[in-house]
Amino acid sequence: MAFSTIEGREKVVRAFARHADAFPWAWLPQMVDEWLGDLRSVRHLRRSTLRNYQGSVRSFCPITDPAYGWAATCEERFGAHPHPHPAQSIGRDDAGRSAAGEEGSMKRQVSYQWRLREVMATRGIFAASDLSPLLAERGIELSSVQVWRLVTQTPERLSLPVLAALCDILDVTPTDLIATRAENVAPRRTAASGGADVVDLTSTIRPKRARITPDS
Repeated sequence: MAFSTIEGREKVVRAFARHADAFPWAWLPQMVDEWLGDLRSVRHLRRSTLRNYQGSVRSFCPITDPAYGWAATCEERFGAHPHPHPAQSIGRDDAGRSAAGEEGSMKRQVSYQWRLREVMATRGIFAASDLSPLLAERGIELSSVQVWRLVTQTPERLSLPVLAALCDILDVTPTDLIATRAENVAPRRTAASGGADVVDLTSTIRPKRARITPDS
């Protein structure tokens, strides 16, 4: 192994040690996940760089193996037993996936429902025109078309003064007007070439020769 490689890995391990603020025998896979997540969100490092960092820490962790005598030394000096084989968990498919942003991971899909018209009906207000003077009383001047769109359509942008006025008129909270929903969505998988679900049109569909018959 080249000295430059060793020096690079040493810098990575020291950087992680400063983040974990713990001795190597107390390191946990969760600490690596947290560290990689910070690097991803704050420094915007590439996934390949994060994998290399992960590998550097994993290659250092075998020093906590009982064969090196760390267990007895830690018990004697610190009264604590080193975490058993942390390298077994760091860097596997089920560890650090969210922090490193691995391809194919679950995505979070967020949606919302605008319930103004429904809430208005429960308060006996059925026409958008009835809402205009109530908004005007609270300093919200909107045209009849704007009020109609506010009632009948789902707004993509909504000012806080308008939302506050609607909550006051209807005596509700923002959560009554906006119903949110969040769920995990698996990424779409593309069919691999040559798979069982791929149909070869050249072998299954053949053109038929046309037959022309004279008019009788």
